[in-house]
Amino acid sequence: MTQRHYHKKPKTAVRLKRMMLGLYQWELAELMHVKPPAVSRWETHGVTAPRTAKKLAAIFHCDWKDLID
Repeated sequence: MTQRHYHKKPKTAVRLKRMMLGLYQWELAELMHVKPPAVSRWETHGVTAPRTAKKLAAIFHCDWKDLID
């Protein structure tokens, strides 16, 4: 029998903060006025835009610089 190795998604700062607040991706998307795939992209590839990080920081009550990957 062979073992399968599944790669877990890395937990970016956005994903960790969202999970800590108990929000689903679609709920965060609504709060950010974006579509859910945008949240998925931030969680997979990180946030690079300061403007987005600042909006997320207001929701997460944290420093926006902590969300930049």
